[in-house]
Amino acid sequence: FEEFEFDLKMAVDTSESIDAVDLSAHVSRLNHKEFAYNFDIKSEGDKHAVVRIFLCPRRDSHGIIYSFEEGRWHCIEMDKFWSHLTVGDNHIKRKSSESSVTVPDVPSFSKLMHDADEAVTSGTELHNEEFDRACGIPSRMLLPKGTHEGMEFALAVAVTDGTEDGHDVLEKMEHHSHTQCGVHGEKYPDHQPMGFPLDRRIPDERIFLTSDNIGYTIVKIFHKE
Repeated sequence: FEEFEFDLKMAVDTSESIDAVDLSAHVSRLNHKEFAYNFDIKSEGDKHAVVRIFLCPRRDSHGIIYSFEEGRWHCIEMDKFWSHLTVGDNHIKRKSSESSVTVPDVPSFSKLMHDADEAVTSGTELHNEEFDRACGIPSRMLLPKGTHEGMEFALAVAVTDGTEDGHDVLEKMEHHSHTQCGVHGEKYPDHQPMGFPLDRRIPDERIFLTSDNIGYTIVKIFHKE
């Protein structure tokens, strides 16, 4: 957990006869350390691909390991991004801060006012593009809480064909929460259903584990006070 100060100045009434009063609240809230995925992908052709990352609980509340068919209903999509693959070996590093599923914390009203005044004074532009959307998981809540001894999760990564998507724009796109809400003014960028390929039944886990385009491993998430 982290200690966070909420600005509550806009939560109280104002008066012309009384000066504004600074008001805030301190709370403990869940957060996580920055992390990154490292992928080594071997491609047989020069093509555009979609990398889909899922995190799934490995056990139920009784400690029993989920079957693939049961567990897929509890998976969350951690990230989805487009990348151009060349023939042969491709190494991709993807930071958690680049996730297309998350949105950053919106600055407080006081900070927005300060930044706006500063921009006017200096004659510069005020850039708040990263805060123009609120559709997504808060960045700090991307990871589950975990436990002190380490909670097991299944990490599944699927690499699928992206040639039918608007890959040119998506591969150059900076952080944007397009996975859940798409792109402003554009057709939803993914031609596959949401949650693909975990949106369909997995009658035999061997199909999943032996697929050339799917990686699967067990990870642990640790919680520290």
